[in-house]
Amino acid sequence: MQEIELLQEKLKELAALNIHYEHAKVKVETAENKLHDLPEYQVLGKASEKAQGVRDAIASLRTEINELTLEIYQETGEKKPVNGVGIRVYKKLVYDPTDAFDYCMESLPAALKLDKRTFEKYVKGVQEVQPLDFVSTKENPRPTIDRDLGEYLEPSTS
Repeated sequence: MQEIELLQEKLKELAALNIHYEHAKVKVETAENKLHDLPEYQVLGKASEKAQGVRDAIASLRTEINELTLEIYQETGEKKPVNGVGIRVYKKLVYDPTDAFDYCMESLPAALKLDKRTFEKYVKGVQEVQPLDFVSTKENPRPTIDRDLGEYLEPSTS
C-alpha cells in the first residue's frame, strides 16, 4: 500500500474514533448529570467539603505552629523547644548577582549558562543584517491533523 493510501486509511480510522469518542463523552456527561441528582452524591459532596475544611484547618494550624516554633527559636536559640517540633538551620549564600556575574566572567566562566531563548530571539532579529557565521537555520517540519475529518467518514458512521 502506498504511503498516501496508508495515510488516508489512518485518517479514516481517526475520524471514526473521533465520532466514537464524542458519543462516549456525551454518555459520560449524561451519567454524571444523573449522578449529581442522587442523594448519595449529595452526601459525598458534603463529606468532601467537610474534609476540605479540616485540611484547611490543619494547614492553618501547621503554619501557626511553625511560626511559634521559629519565634521561640529566635528568642531562646532552642532547636527543639518541645517534642514534635524542631528547627533545622540551613546556610544560604548572600551576594550581589552583578558582582557574582562579574567574578564568573573573569574567574569561573563554566558557571555561566547560555540563555537560549534570549540568544535565539536576538539571532532571529539580526540574521538578515548581521548573520552569525556559527549559526545556521534548519527546517523542522511538524505534522498537523485537522480537527474536521468528516471527508474520511463513511456515510453510515456520521
